[in-house]
Amino acid sequence: MCLAENAALSPWEPLQVELGFDSAASTVTLMRAESVVNITGGLEEIASVMSSAVSQFSLMHGGKVAVVLAPYVARRLAGDGWSKRDVKHWLYQNGRVATAQWEEWWGRKALSSHQWPQWVTSAAGQGVIPVVESPEDIALVIAGGDLHIAQHAYLPTWGFPPCRITRSIHWPGLN
Repeated sequence: MCLAENAALSPWEPLQVELGFDSAASTVTLMRAESVVNITGGLEEIASVMSSAVSQFSLMHGGKVAVVLAPYVARRLAGDGWSKRDVKHWLYQNGRVATAQWEEWWGRKALSSHQWPQWVTSAAGQGVIPVVESPEDIALVIAGGDLHIAQHAYLPTWGFPPCRITRSIHWPGLN
């Protein structure tokens, strides 16, 4: 899947700035996504999908995921005082899988506890496991048109290799 971030309709800095590139830079970001899950609703619905679509490989290998948020919802959240970081942190805190569910997975049964990353086993001891190791592992991208629709996408990852690669691109003939 290929999409362009709609920086013009975003209330927050674009992904390339968050990742250390200049705001005027043209960049491309490559991520390893398992699928694209359509979501209608708010942050609660996004977190629910994150919880249900978590990949065992992502947990085993420390994957990075993407949330494509509708400009309409991003602007409403920003209007309520939410920063991009706040949204990512909220999704990180609420997009989790129950330890009891994780313990029933084939991968959990096939691998001993020491083969899982420390962040997963530590969280499992608290009853829920986040879908990624940290909020920074969630790429929050604002994309879509200027419609008053809460339509989003979630891209879980296989996690191996864990990647989010961003490179500056230069268009021939343009300065």
